[in-house]
Amino acid sequence: MALNFTLLGNAIVHLEKSLKYATSDAAQGGAGLFEQLRNSVIH
Repeated sequence: MALNFTLLGNAIVHLEKSLKYATSDAAQGGAGLFEQLRNSVIH
């Protein structure tokens, strides 16, 4: 039985993009947006 890590890899790439955006100047400009992004990563 071979394990398929494709979905895990996709999730990690998506998380990386989300974290980069969450720390960007665009996201930092709106406190509410940053909070929503932070909460979406936690859940």
